[in-house]
Amino acid sequence: MTPVERLLSLLLWLEVAVAPALLCALLGSVYCIFADRLELNLVAWWAAAGLIPGVVAAEYLRRHRGLMLPNAVAPAKPGKKRIRKA
Repeated sequence: MTPVERLLSLLLWLEVAVAPALLCALLGSVYCIFADRLELNLVAWWAAAGLIPGVVAAEYLRRHRGLMLPNAVAPAKPGKKRIRKA
């Protein structure tokens, strides 16, 4: 595995792991706005609560499906254009 592939794999893993944390941080921010008390510790706890399932999901996807899509490469030759008849 080349260093570029490792970096790409790490970035894809982080994307899967951090997405739930950002969503939970957003929910924590909305909660703080509606509760009329802004506490960054509370938002950080919400984000940490979202990071745990995110890490579990990222590891599950990495082990079972793989994070890189093998068919995400552009074809070398474009195929024939198909015309659909209605």
